Amino acid sequence: MTKLQTPRFGPLESQEGDVIFFPKGIPGFEDHRKWILVGDDENPIK
Repeated sequence: MTKLQTPRFGPLESQEGDVIFFPKGIPGFEDHRKWILVGDDENPIK
């Protein structure tokens, strides 16, 4: 389990299975390869 402190969402906890890995990053964020989705389950925007 990883604990993160974010300025927008406050403290978050994630499991290894929550991480989405992009080997080459995503356009505009090439240096950032590990991502997690946050937000309400009912909200389509994460």
